[in-house]
Amino acid sequence: MVIVIKGSEYSLTDPSSPSLASEVLDLWATHRARSAGAAIGSCCPRLSRQCGAGSGPADMRYDLCAYGGRIYDALIADRVPASEVMEAARICMEMLAASYPTEPEVAADADFSDATP
Repeated sequence: MVIVIKGSEYSLTDPSSPSLASEVLDLWATHRARSAGAAIGSCCPRLSRQCGAGSGPADMRYDLCAYGGRIYDALIADRVPASEVMEAARICMEMLAASYPTEPEVAADADFSDATP
């Protein structure tokens, strides 16, 4: 998958952990711009570095508000339209949400044949 920012394509990578994905998605309820930046940075380390936020949330001690804010602010300061940032964030949010196992995957992996009552 890729996102496009100011005409440049950026390749996305799978999120580094399910807990990171969950926390970025949860952040959307209270801090949309920061969550958008965190989603973009979590899926695109190259863009994260270009925005001065290191190569991922760990570089900012997992302070996702500060991390996401730095990325969002840098993109807006670089004259990237907010609609373009949010479209990139939507793609990244979908990637983060897809990192969770589905119900059928969980059921297929479940083996209760040796379970004791």
